Amino acid sequence: MFRPNIIGRLHRKLDRRTAFGQDIYVPAVQITLAIVNLGTTVIESSVRADSAASRGAAEITKLQAKLLVPAHVTIKKGDVIEVQGHLVEVAGLAPRNNVLGQLDHYEITGNLKAAL
Repeated sequence: MFRPNIIGRLHRKLDRRTAFGQDIYVPAVQITLAIVNLGTTVIESSVRADSAASRGAAEITKLQAKLLVPAHVTIKKGDVIEVQGHLVEVAGLAPRNNVLGQLDHYEITGNLKAAL
């Protein structure tokens, strides 16, 4: 059973942009949510072999977030959630059901943004 334990703010993105091509957001509304992951993730990546035929590897650092939002909150891709001083742009959302098969909450995956 999902129980939100954090207060955040949802900035809904409008379908239009400013004259300078920047996104427009409506004033934020307060929502409750839960944090699964909020911060950096290090992913190992293979790199191309060089002329010495050595096999190298690299590490890529990604700033990611995974949040859980109640089912009654209307949210879409491109919206921004402000939580614990971070801005998370929604990149994807997946519905999650409870054990009875009813919609319980949404699992949000997103990328950390610098500013609105």
